[in-house]
Amino acid sequence: MNITRAIAVALLDSPWYKKPEWIAVGLTAIYVGITAYYAVVSHRTMKHILRQADIAKEAADAARVGADAATRGASLAEKSLKVLNRPYLAVDSWQVFGAALPGKVEIRYRIYNPSHTAARIETIEIKLGLGSAIPTDYRLMLTPNEGHEFTISATVGEGEKLQIRGRITYTDMFHATRHRRFAKVCHCHGYGASSFADPDESVNLNDEEEWGQDYQA
Repeated sequence: MNITRAIAVALLDSPWYKKPEWIAVGLTAIYVGITAYYAVVSHRTMKHILRQADIAKEAADAARVGADAATRGASLAEKSLKVLNRPYLAVDSWQVFGAALPGKVEIRYRIYNPSHTAARIETIEIKLGLGSAIPTDYRLMLTPNEGHEFTISATVGEGEKLQIRGRITYTDMFHATRHRRFAKVCHCHGYGASSFADPDESVNLNDEEEWGQDYQA
């Protein structure tokens, strides 16, 4: 018996699991099993990664919503602070001083600050009748509950109705520039006999121009 025949006989007499084709089948099965296990593990790992990414996105979205809410809350708080503490000016105590009419008189009035914070009067514009508005700079600070008297000089006739228009430009504690309009009609009858009334078309003539704008965006 030659060597080749001996090897062939030995292979034929070997158990099935030692035969090459079965060994190849076994190795293939092991490879397939390992590959399948890796695929399952990889799939689970990817699902976990995706879930963590979703959680991170949800957390980021929640943080962004919280930040937006905090910003809106801070803005509302700032606006409320301004509304509650901004000054408002009143114009009152109108009087006429002068000799017999027709002639020159002094019309006196008071600007009063009834609010909780100071206001600095920058400029007052006065318009008499059909004349042009004349501005005067003051740079006058009015503290809370403080008033100051101002004077208007005019030449009027007996029984004349003098139209008075005014516009106050002032600055508040928040460095905002604001404006207050006022208007009166003087019924001139000489010293001690004159009277004042609001004009018939007084809408928007006695008001804060920026009223309500502090709550706007």
